[in-house]
Order: sequence, then C-alpha cells, then structure tokens
Amino acid sequence: MKKTKLLYNLFIGAGVGLTITFMFKEFTLPIKVIGLIISITLLVGGLILNFKANHKKD
Repeated sequence: MKKTKLLYNLFIGAGVGLTITFMFKEFTLPIKVIGLIISITLLVGGLILNFKANHKKD
C-alpha cells in the first residue's frame, strides 16, 4: 500500500472520529459548528482523494 493511500484512509478515520466527537460532546455552539465543518471537510476530502487514487488510469 502506498503512503498516500494510507494517508487518505487516516483522513477518513480522523474525519469520522472528529465528527462523532463534535456531535455528541458538550461544546459551545460556535466551537461545535466550526468543529463539525472542519471534520466533515476532512472526511469528504479523504473520501474524494481515496476515490481518485483507486480509480486512476495507468
């Protein structure tokens, strides 16, 4: 497995973990909203990069 594919999977895992953390822990509303935006962006970015890496034409 290439290092980049491992990195994309880490992005996905971190995005999922942070999303769950910011959804269910007690934070103030601005921190919760900003945290959710950042974690969902990280999750979607990892998914897109992983998809592109797996479907690259050789």
